[in-house]
Amino acid sequence: AFTFTTPDAGSNGISGGFKFSTGTSSAGTTGDFSMTTGDAVEGKSGSIYMKMGTGNVGDGGRFELDVGDTTGADGDGGSITVVAGHSNDASGNNGGSISITAGHTKGSETSDDGGSITVNAGLAATGNGGNIDIATGLSESTSSGAFTFTTPDAGPNGVSGGFKFTTGTSSAGDSGTFSLTTGDATNGKSGSMLLKIGTGNTGDGGRFELDVGDTTGADG
Repeated sequence: AFTFTTPDAGSNGISGGFKFSTGTSSAGTTGDFSMTTGDAVEGKSGSIYMKMGTGNVGDGGRFELDVGDTTGADGDGGSITVVAGHSNDASGNNGGSISITAGHTKGSETSDDGGSITVNAGLAATGNGGNIDIATGLSESTSSGAFTFTTPDAGPNGVSGGFKFTTGTSSAGDSGTFSLTTGDATNGKSGSMLLKIGTGNTGDGGRFELDVGDTTGADG
């Protein structure tokens, strides 16, 4: 094994850090940085484990992953690709999963919220903004993967989380469309669509409103 550590700090200091970096280049590509574990035969491949320590003052430690920008006219910005492991044995087993969970809080105030997850596609100066594409897995023999979007039940003193789908406004053209469809079926029934308002026990029942677009144009 190869172990690289810095000692614990004394009573009035911080523990030593360590830094791995490749040098800059003025006339070519900078050096790569590679961290890998070896392949295994008759055993499991090695894991890579990265963990921020726990503190008791201030915010927790941050983990930042920032890929390269480019100022070149013929290049795109750097990409980030995350791929879970494949199961390549025909006898069975599942492919690896990817799990992203925001931080919990044990704060006692109603303003102490759990951590958020934000996903933003890229801004464009002249072209179209970046897309966000989410697709479930294809099956070559049975059902494709399901997509479930839910908010949890509320606690005893709150309301359950809502969710909102909207398209943006436009000042020089059509606004975006919104489409909700089920697929066609061959040798089977097409998928159903259910819109249901929940039951309450206080006040009026929930409303369902369908408001189509107005126009202020002279030719519409």
